[in-house]
Amino acid sequence: STPKPSSAASDVYKRQVPNFGVTPREIIRTLCMVNQALHLPHTIHVHTNRLGQPGNYATTIETMKCVEDLSSDDSPSIHITHCQFSAFKGSGWHNMSSGAEEIAKYVNHHTHVTLDIGQIVFTDTTTMTADGPWQYTLYELSGNKWINHDVETETGSGIVPFRYRRKSYVHAVMWSIGLELALLVDDPWRVFLTTDHPNGAPFTTYPRIIAWLMSQKARKRALERINKRAKAKSLLPSIDREYTLQEITIITRAGQAKALGLQFKGHLGVGADADISIYDINPKRLDPSRDYKKFRKAFRKAAYTIKGGQIVV
Repeated sequence: STPKPSSAASDVYKRQVPNFGVTPREIIRTLCMVNQALHLPHTIHVHTNRLGQPGNYATTIETMKCVEDLSSDDSPSIHITHCQFSAFKGSGWHNMSSGAEEIAKYVNHHTHVTLDIGQIVFTDTTTMTADGPWQYTLYELSGNKWINHDVETETGSGIVPFRYRRKSYVHAVMWSIGLELALLVDDPWRVFLTTDHPNGAPFTTYPRIIAWLMSQKARKRALERINKRAKAKSLLPSIDREYTLQEITIITRAGQAKALGLQFKGHLGVGADADISIYDINPKRLDPSRDYKKFRKAFRKAAYTIKGGQIVV
């Protein structure tokens, strides 16, 4: 059931980095081994090669496979960050499609991987990354202003204001991929809610994403408004899973705390830090699938915010 990556994906990891004499595969494996040797509390955090390029889903699977043998106790050894941007099929933007199903199948059969989804939302946002060439591409595509600036390491930091559009085929496919990843990965402890803030969307859009995950009705409504060709290719109509409130708590709080080795965060047990958000929701009276708008509204503004046991808001 494990998808076989293309030879091109394998070659990316076998080619030596110019002037350094090491391959990407050697870098990732060695960092994993050092991480384990030092007993660090959380795994390495990997931005895959070919990020944002059609066909990169195979490279993502190869990335996960290359450290498959380094986890001996079923604990994670690698985290794939903002996986939506690394889950594209196709040979170009004209036939780009979702590789979420293949990635989810791999994750469901291997315990050494965690990932976050990097969900996009149809809104104004700001892309910000060290990938200078990609920022230049976004500048050309959008016509918006672009700045790229050197920072302290061998890279640069680029910023381009951006808007994800429902009627754009590529943007609509990307929107679908993030939700597909979250819904197709079985274990909520190994897939985390993110927007790669601010690249996919500001983190203030989390309530909208939570509504999509909890309500098939909310997803259906959103699907009706996106690019028709992207809608026809989306896996979402075939997915009936709806997240529970407990699963939302895991993918937004408890899962991250566990993955990061934070013993006093992400739970309400004895000794935990009293950093608590309380929302005005009565789950006994509301059905998230049907009343998703009320859940979305409630999550936009906490009724109480408690920090260190003190009510601050």
